[in-house]
Parts: sequence; structure tokens; C-alpha cells
Amino acid sequence: MARIVLGLGTSHSPLLPLSAQQWVERGEDDRRNPRLNLSDGRFLSYAALEAEVSGRYADEATLANFTAQWRHSQLALDRLAAELAAAKPDVVVIVGDDQEELFRRTNIPAIALYYGQEITMRPLASMEVPGWLLATGVGEGYAMDRARQHPGAPALGSFLIEQLIEAGFDVGAVSALQNPAEQGLGHAYGFVIQRLLRGRPVPLIPVLLNTYYRPNVPTPARCYELGKALRQAVERCTDDLRVALVASGGLSHFVCDEALDERILGAIRAGAKMAFPDRLLNISSKLESIIERTKPECFAIEETFYAVNIKTALKLGHVRGAAIVAAARLGLTIFEYSPLEIKSAIVGYGRAEKSQVQEMVRILLKMTNIPQPHDAADALAVAICHIHRNATAKRISSATSR
Repeated sequence: MARIVLGLGTSHSPLLPLSAQQWVERGEDDRRNPRLNLSDGRFLSYAALEAEVSGRYADEATLANFTAQWRHSQLALDRLAAELAAAKPDVVVIVGDDQEELFRRTNIPAIALYYGQEITMRPLASMEVPGWLLATGVGEGYAMDRARQHPGAPALGSFLIEQLIEAGFDVGAVSALQNPAEQGLGHAYGFVIQRLLRGRPVPLIPVLLNTYYRPNVPTPARCYELGKALRQAVERCTDDLRVALVASGGLSHFVCDEALDERILGAIRAGAKMAFPDRLLNISSKLESIIERTKPECFAIEETFYAVNIKTALKLGHVRGAAIVAAARLGLTIFEYSPLEIKSAIVGYGRAEKSQVQEMVRILLKMTNIPQPHDAADALAVAICHIHRNATAKRISSATSR
């Protein structure tokens, strides 16, 4: 029976094959880039982005700090490479993305699995890429400096496709390249081959996710379910195989989004196995830390609401209670507003759609985009509602006390 002997995740940032000095040079390239792609979908110039973040990373963007970060990164990659070698896998399944190396935007599956006998890497020189990628050695770091060959695992790959189909995933199946001169596996897989496997010919099964190109980008929830189904599929295989699973990607892309990354890391740390009472404790303690740091004058929260899913509503009620306890423990006055009150204060109509509330929050706060994540827009709506209601209450109190 197949056994999963290792699971690990790695970034495949183009910074990792570069030196610390080249990080500085990449920063200079970013300064000249008029279209830096943010995680919320916006494109900003460097100057506009710098104004938005108020230079809060300026003290960290030094060669000395980059050198220290580079060293830590390489040590971490060395550790991953050593763990992978020690696991002695017969097959490595790599879950990554395709950035038009194999597929085109005109025809790209949400999820695909490569089960060919041989894997061919696509040379970077055959793609339309920035010149610095070709000039700095990143191609070699991604095993994309030429059309390198690497063994596949067709038997297990075919089995995994069948099992994923049974589990409800309509997986694209790729067995060969129609045009090797203009197609091939890309950076997500080449980085693992070059940096972690050190070029050892361990058979690979690439799983390709469409992480960029709308409209068929799989949701995080769907990807999580895919991961569980992939594990079950491997464990159903009756062949005596040692299988390693590698996630090749990262967190926020193109421009680092610290808030988004922290949310993801927090969810990973919490884990699905954390007991619900421990989750409530974690929420309460983290909220107390935020309150102590930001020192708000009061605490506004949405009242309990009814939901079709009773179990979900009950859990949200517990979370709400944990938040209220945190605020009360630190002596804040607590204000509660119903969904109808919040929608009326923001949109002027108590039955407004969620999207209408979010758009009005954007307009009222003069923001370019709707705040992300959507929970942030909801929280801002509660805050705006409180400001309006509190101001009205003060005017009424002042008028009646004359």
C-alpha cells in the first residue's frame, strides 16, 4: 500500500535563486514598474504604493537585512532538501501553479494532473518574460534554462486522476506535450527539482492549479478539499510506494500583502484539529492584544442573527461572545447593532444586499476598492453605523438637556 512519508511546502519566489545584492537590484526594477499587481486586484505604480504604506518597510529594505533574510531562506531550503532526501520517496507529488508555461489563457483547466512518462521543462527563453529573468540565472534556479527532462509516474498519476474523479473533482489529464518547443512544466515544479531534489531523478506527478486566470480559479475551500482528496487517493493505492507531497507556491504574490499573509499563517497555525474552545480562547486573547495596542474608546459589534444553518449560527454566536468578553475585560463600553440597523445606517435600506453595503462602505470612506477581505468591509460597516448612531444620540441628548 502507498504511504505518504513526507509533506512539506516551499515558496518558489524568483528571489530565492538570486543573491542578496540582486534583491536590491530587483527593488530598483520595482521602482520603475508602473503596474505593480496587488493581491486585491489593483495595479499601482511604486510611488502610489509607497504613499499607501507610508514607507513603513523603509528601515527593513537594506542590503544588510536582505543578506540576513537570504541566509535564513537558504538554510530553510537546505533543511527542506535534507528532509526530502531522508524520506527517500519513490514518487513526489508537487502541487503548484501554471503561469502560461503549459496552458494558455484561452484554454486553462481549474485543476489538472500530469501523468506522462516523461516531464519536459519549458525553457524561459521560449516565453515572453522580463529580461532580468533571463539575465540573472533564475532560469537555472527554476530548471528552465533549457528543455530539461525528468521522469514522471504514469501508473500512480493515472490512478490518482481516477480517484479524484470519483471524489467529485473534474480533473484535467495531461499525458504528453503537443508542442514541446512552446510548452512544458514551469517554475513551480522546476524549483523543487533543482533546489530540493538537487536534480535527483525521482519520478514526479505535477498537480496544476489555476491560481491566476479568472473565471475558473478554484476557491481556497475547494483547494483544501482537493488536498484531503489527494491524500485519500494516495492512501488507496495498493502499490508499495513511498510518496512525498510538496506544495510549491507561497503566500501573497507579486507584491507582498502582510495582512493577507498573516491571516493565512494564522489559519495554518490554528489548524482544523484545534478544539473549538481553544479557538475561542485564541480569538479572545488575540482581540485583547489588538485592543491594548490600538486603545479604542468603545466596542461595537453586530447582534446575533438568524441563519439557515443552525450549527453555523450557534458557532458564530460563541465567537461573538468571546469577542464581547475580551472587550468587557478591558473595560470598553459595548454597543450592539442589528443587521437591519447597520444596513439602514450605511445604505438607507434595512434589506440591502451585502454587496450594496460593501460598495457604500467604499464610497463613504473614499476608497479605491472594496475593503478586503469582505469581513473587513462588514466590520467597517458596524463602525460607521455606530458613529452615525452615537452622533445622533449625542445631538438628541444635548437638545433635551437644554
